[in-house]
Amino acid sequence: MSGLACPLCGHGEDFRELEASEPPYRVLACPVCDYGFVHPLPSRERLARAYGEAYYEPWRNEDVAARRRMWAWRLRRVREACPSGRLLEVGAGDGDFLELAAGAGFETAATEFSDAAAANLRRRVPGADIRQGEIEEMDWPAGTFDVVVAWHSLEHMRRPFAALAAMHAALRPGGVLMIAVPNRHNHLMRLFYRLARGRAYPLFSLHTKEIHLSHFTPASLRRAVEQAGFAVRAIEPDRAMVEPAKRVIDALARLGYRLSGHLGTEAMLLTAHRSEDDKDGKA
Repeated sequence: MSGLACPLCGHGEDFRELEASEPPYRVLACPVCDYGFVHPLPSRERLARAYGEAYYEPWRNEDVAARRRMWAWRLRRVREACPSGRLLEVGAGDGDFLELAAGAGFETAATEFSDAAAANLRRRVPGADIRQGEIEEMDWPAGTFDVVVAWHSLEHMRRPFAALAAMHAALRPGGVLMIAVPNRHNHLMRLFYRLARGRAYPLFSLHTKEIHLSHFTPASLRRAVEQAGFAVRAIEPDRAMVEPAKRVIDALARLGYRLSGHLGTEAMLLTAHRSEDDKDGKA
């Protein structure tokens, strides 16, 4: 594939096609680092049209109690790593977690790509510093935050590795990074999807609520975060499922993780730290 290089490791040949999506888009996997990515990337303008007010409606119609449990579980994981301080949420979506974190005493800030979402965040969390755009476009002073979280936003970004570098700069030395993303090694979910739908589990579409441009495995997520200068502490199952059937399948995958150590859940949660010795913002 002449002229194409893996965005994560730079390798330049023998890419495996994971999915022939809507032309001209394909999902490819690097044979060296196993990072999956959409090629070519949709334009920023095309993505902006997809993230209007209607984009967030499906989540508002999901099981409210299950979503609250999911956010409460994630907040507990954050507080175990960083009990208080200044928290930045990258891609805060409809604001459920940011509102919960502010209520728990964190001084909150957030970025959002969508104009509609940023306006909604300002209404829901009026004391937060809300900025519209990509995190690498922001001008917070280096070391502003004690904890940075990104809940299922990294996979939507056109420049995820620039975003990780910006998260590194935004954190103080010793600060905590927590990222949740879909897991491309969700083999059990893929099996049940094929049995139920008679087709392969889809990876990319511009016409669904999940516009995923990156498709991480545990190994490629670790590599991306470490290349950005972080020390990875753990990669574990993320409890992202709210629909009853998917929760059951994911519970089985979590059991498999506990028994075998194989991380095959639908999503994964990475915890990392910026080194205490990293005073100048460089790894």
